[in-house]
Amino acid sequence: MTKPKSARPTEGKAPQPLAMRFNEGKPKLSYLLDFPHAMQYHANQSEAGAKKYALLNWRKGLPRRAIIDSLLRHLTAYAAGEEIDADGLPHLGGIVWNAMVLAEMHHRCPHLDDRLGNINNDK
Repeated sequence: MTKPKSARPTEGKAPQPLAMRFNEGKPKLSYLLDFPHAMQYHANQSEAGAKKYALLNWRKGLPRRAIIDSLLRHLTAYAAGEEIDADGLPHLGGIVWNAMVLAEMHHRCPHLDDRLGNINNDK
């Protein structure tokens, strides 16, 4: 446990201790705020996807290779100097969105892991 710090003193009063928090070992999600452009790309891509498919359609599950294919298409197009995809969206948005969804699918849908070499597919 971290010892509480003191708040700023008010005029004529002693400083009051701050409330205790038990945050040791917990992830600091505020690090996400260090990437405002990436978060904006993700939000824009999510909004476009909600209009094109349905709100939170991706939560139904996507096989890993489908996500990886999309991620690589955006990445190779961007690496080749192309900024905007066929839907008029930045490739960077597709890269960020697919990377984040890939991480979510890893945890949410292990049964959809169809990567080459996955022991579940080598039956």
